[in-house]
Amino acid sequence: MGTMQFFPDLAARPFTEYHGEDQYLYQVFHFGLSNAILSNYKIGTTALENYQEYSWSHPDSLGRINAFPGNVDTIAGSDLVQSASWITRTTSSSTYRIGNRY
Repeated sequence: MGTMQFFPDLAARPFTEYHGEDQYLYQVFHFGLSNAILSNYKIGTTALENYQEYSWSHPDSLGRINAFPGNVDTIAGSDLVQSASWITRTTSSSTYRIGNRY
């Protein structure tokens, strides 16, 4: 059938962690809801295999991604100085469904 170049959407909010002097970036991408064969992964024009340290994982049979936390929502540099009541979060005006798959 041929091949095409594809740029996946983010499936979750990326986040970073520091371990000593090393910074780690965590990202999840959504490649669609079809049975596709994906290959030749790149960051820009560099093949993923050219990076020395990366990890790659696939979702399980139920679509869960065990290598990524379920709820990442952080603000760097903030301290929690007191407890609070409910936290209200809003969605964009074009939201048509809110939910958690798990």
